[in-house]
Amino acid sequence: RAGEGCGTMAEVLSQVALPAYDPILDYSGMVTQFGYVAFFGVSFPLAALVCMLHTMLRLRSNALRLTQLSRRPRPQAVDGVGLWATLLFFEALVCALVNPLIVAVSSDQLDALACWTHELMRGDGDCGGGTVPMSARFLIAIAAEHVLLI
Repeated sequence: RAGEGCGTMAEVLSQVALPAYDPILDYSGMVTQFGYVAFFGVSFPLAALVCMLHTMLRLRSNALRLTQLSRRPRPQAVDGVGLWATLLFFEALVCALVNPLIVAVSSDQLDALACWTHELMRGDGDCGGGTVPMSARFLIAIAAEHVLLI
């Protein structure tokens, strides 16, 4: 029978009455999650796992939204994700600048490294906390940022 599987006219008309699908919500959510992982992954390493779990849940809600709550999107040929690629590149660039500062200023890893090199070069000695001054921390962060950007 011709048209079988296409649904009744009432089903077609009910789908036409649904709001149009807007992919901006999906793209903005993914760009925001990338920003969370990229910016805060240094201070909270489980951020990637939390975002992955959130993405898995959101995948189901997006499937519901695409199949039941909005009109089917019209297929369009595109070369990429457009402006979203620029936003992702900008986020990655800013993260390359910010993450070395976060590590250098708020972490005690530089103190541990200074203590280790002190013991390596001069033998055992007094190696208290806070041995790397803040000005040196900023210079190390700037050097690390330059290395990341090369």
